[in-house]
Amino acid sequence: MTKKAGYIRKPRNTFSRKRNRILLVSAEGSNKTERNYFTSLSGLHLSVQFAGGNDTDPVRLAQHLIEAYQEYDLSEDDLAVCCIDTDFDPAKNTQIASAEKMIQKFSENTRLIISCPCFEIWFICHFVFTTRHYKDNSDVIAFLKKYLPEYTKSGRNFSEILSGKTRMAVKNAKALEEHCTKQGYHPHTTDFHPSTEAYQIIEWILNQSSSEQ
Repeated sequence: MTKKAGYIRKPRNTFSRKRNRILLVSAEGSNKTERNYFTSLSGLHLSVQFAGGNDTDPVRLAQHLIEAYQEYDLSEDDLAVCCIDTDFDPAKNTQIASAEKMIQKFSENTRLIISCPCFEIWFICHFVFTTRHYKDNSDVIAFLKKYLPEYTKSGRNFSEILSGKTRMAVKNAKALEEHCTKQGYHPHTTDFHPSTEAYQIIEWILNQSSSEQ
């Protein structure tokens, strides 16, 4: 980890530090399905932890991530992500920019993971590549239900259904990102639609797994 201003690493016992890598997530508390999905990523060499708070404001989510990062005393082998939905809300553009500055100043292994308009785009990527523009978040969920008819934000875990489609989801999410870039849309704004950076988390996990083999 590259040290940044304002962060002081605590003394550690190097022997006890030999533990699973940590994926630390700061996410909107209202979407229980999203939290269940991240929890399902835990494995033999990976522990998924969540930052506290129940906010939707990007700056507050970033603050919670930084606080939890210090609490868990993460290292360069770990990853801390702040998952933000743009929600068709132009006011979030300024908030996301502020959150990104906080994250970038703090540490090199902290990232904003932006989904535009919402995280359900990542679930859709497991089934199909589509550049369809949505009217609102409810429209996204309605489209997702074509593939996951029982989907709600109530907390059901769909990880078993999604697990065999992960590599396709990464491919589709990258293709969406390329499409938005070619259209001249600006990343980390409400214009970069539809898109999701959740694939970056999966690629990090896959890279860590490969390095341990």
